[in-house]
Amino acid sequence: MLHRLKNTLQGERRACPRALARSDASDATLLRQGVTGFDAFYRRHYLYVLRYVGHRVRDTETVLDVVNEVFAAAYLGRAGFDPDRGCAEAWLTGIAKNKIAAHARDEYAAIEARHRLGLERHPPSDSVLAELDALLAAADLLADLPRAQRAAVWERHVLDRRYGEIAADAGVSEATVRKRVSTGLARLARQARA
Repeated sequence: MLHRLKNTLQGERRACPRALARSDASDATLLRQGVTGFDAFYRRHYLYVLRYVGHRVRDTETVLDVVNEVFAAAYLGRAGFDPDRGCAEAWLTGIAKNKIAAHARDEYAAIEARHRLGLERHPPSDSVLAELDALLAAADLLADLPRAQRAAVWERHVLDRRYGEIAADAGVSEATVRKRVSTGLARLARQARA
């Protein structure tokens, strides 16, 4: 029975929501396209990785470091992404778990070294903390939106990109991006009133 439960849990860990599975082929394609494709892959999944890491790590600098390390490792290991084994979010989650654990080990060693040397750690500035808090709050708000709306609202209102740029990267018309942003913001407003 334990063996069956273990296999079931492992299968569930690899499973991805159907809405995400539709993009696996395009994620794999983006990863094969080098720097240009990876830039689009990064923008597509940044919000997910930021939320994942931000809810598991409380130190602002560490969150930003780990998110950067996750995408650096993903870029270097992009040939190893196999959509048949799971979606990009599952792959990035695995990388993030490893990077969080490695960062915790490194931080422990750094704390020990600072203690031995009598050095103090300087906390991040209030502006850096406020910026990360705002990013995490935005990520949380957008999490329930459908993927296309979430990406459009994120890129337009958080990253402050132009509609034309977003449309070109997404391969859709500017009108489609405007509609996604409008629909996404309307949905957020309804959620806020509820």
